[in-house]
Amino acid sequence: MVGGTLTNGGCACGAVMSDGTVYLLHFERPISPNSPSQHYCGFTKHGLQERLADHLAGRGSRFTQVAIERGVKFEVVRTWTGGRSFERKLKNRKCLKMYCPVCNPGVRSFHLE
Repeated sequence: MVGGTLTNGGCACGAVMSDGTVYLLHFERPISPNSPSQHYCGFTKHGLQERLADHLAGRGSRFTQVAIERGVKFEVVRTWTGGRSFERKLKNRKCLKMYCPVCNPGVRSFHLE
């Protein structure tokens, strides 16, 4: 797992950070031709391992449920300390691939503007 940390001091977006983990999943391939995305961003206030277990058991997001049904493997490739508002900022940018170290090996950390 590749991790990164973004704190209030490092976030130019003004997002309110709270205790929790924002995580980025990378899928080995798109889940369908109609959904070419290979990334999912999520948030958990509880342990990341527990949330990942939910995804793997089909109790996570619909996106991960479909991936499991279709045999598409995925992994956690990035984490940040933050809250739901930070997760929403990432999702709203609609460019999760940009933050993925599998797709962009040189990516380390970033600041939202």
